[in-house]
Amino acid sequence: MKKIKVQIIADNSAEVEKLKLQLESEGYEVTPFFTNCDLEQKQSKSNILFVKKMQNIVKVPVETIKYIEVASNYSTLSSASGNFTIKQSLNELLKRLPQNEFVRVHKNYAVNLKEVTEFNFEEFTVRLNKKHLPIGKKYKNHIKASLNILY
Repeated sequence: MKKIKVQIIADNSAEVEKLKLQLESEGYEVTPFFTNCDLEQKQSKSNILFVKKMQNIVKVPVETIKYIEVASNYSTLSSASGNFTIKQSLNELLKRLPQNEFVRVHKNYAVNLKEVTEFNFEEFTVRLNKKHLPIGKKYKNHIKASLNILY
């Protein structure tokens, strides 16, 4: 039997198992194997994202991301090193980011809490230095629950 380690990336465990059986029937020893869920969990623990920008893959430290804006199927990461547009929904992107650092404030925006200077729940805006972003009314309670508010 050939000793080759194979890493399988697939959307679900059934696909992984099917491919594993096929490779084993051809004489390969398949170990270990992962699903996309396993990989996403590993990547979500990282404090670094690698983002494609033109022909390059750019390293974007999570702590440098100020906010995320969504338009259609694209998300734009606004960071200290520039803006990066990727084809990923805001929900998918938020799963990869630390939940205690990023909060969704609007259907089209999420912010890094470390970058926020002020929440104004009367005007429904969030301020990040000179940038003002809208707060969706349905996100108000979720935002407040995410904050350590002293009264």
